[in-house]
Amino acid sequence: MLKKALVLVTLTLVTATSAHAVPTGLDFVFFTGVGTGTTELDAIVRASFPGKTGEGLQTLAQEFKQDPRTLNGQVFPWDQETAAAGFAHSLPATDELVIVGHSFGGDSSLEVAKTLLADRTIDLLVTIDAACVTCPGGSIKPPNVRNEVEIYHDPNSEDSALVKPFLHRLDHPDQSLDVTLLFNEPSNQHCLSDIGGVVTHTNISNSACVHSMVSGAAFSLLQNDRLPDVSTFLSLTSNEVPEPGMWILLGSGVLILWMATLIKDQSASDHDGLDCSGRCIHEDLHQRTRKPSPVLQAESSSSTRPLGRGRQRP
Repeated sequence: MLKKALVLVTLTLVTATSAHAVPTGLDFVFFTGVGTGTTELDAIVRASFPGKTGEGLQTLAQEFKQDPRTLNGQVFPWDQETAAAGFAHSLPATDELVIVGHSFGGDSSLEVAKTLLADRTIDLLVTIDAACVTCPGGSIKPPNVRNEVEIYHDPNSEDSALVKPFLHRLDHPDQSLDVTLLFNEPSNQHCLSDIGGVVTHTNISNSACVHSMVSGAAFSLLQNDRLPDVSTFLSLTSNEVPEPGMWILLGSGVLILWMATLIKDQSASDHDGLDCSGRCIHEDLHQRTRKPSPVLQAESSSSTRPLGRGRQRP
């Protein structure tokens, strides 16, 4: 009976551990915006905005892949939802899954999460200036999404007149960041340097600071299993996320080496002192008893020397 109970407890612990297993790596699925797909709308957008081929998320994907913690990842046009879902289903369920979408790709991210990947936990979903026509992805956070972040900008004169009607805000995401306001804060104005000084719908996904926030959030979640304030990653210039454990180890190692050097030097000094302690003390006392010090001799001679005329003894 006791043996059966022990087996049952062991199985329970193993099951609980595997259910809450810490991901060993990160996988991503990115959706580029309108103009990168195969629909008639894409053809119109490509003619109106030449050169816009989703390069922002393509660059972000390369940055993710440079981190050894990234295991798998692929970028899809916004209208390739079925292919993207098939790729996501091929990934290990124990990996952290991050889905990011810009413009129409933001709505595709929501739709895929809500429908085609409803049976898969999505650890982080990020929309960057989400836009849509009928908005099939909806605005509400899907139940299988652990963390949802919305990054958007305020439309301005630099945007095309066609942009504003299609922009789509989410309903109560976990974090919502207006980068127009963020980037214009005095401490963050460096974020405007690589996008011409103004955030627009077309350049927001190219921003290095937006990339830093997305990658910072993803790798911090992988490392700590919690999502910090994403705006804290604005100061980062790459997808490297500081690892407190490594910094502590490095600092401890330097401190230990420094202390070891001090101990070694002190030991050598103590060793030299011990070697001559008895002899040196004896010789020093012997010298002191045999011959007064020069200072004492000078004091003695000055005390017996007659004072000169006009001088008084102090």
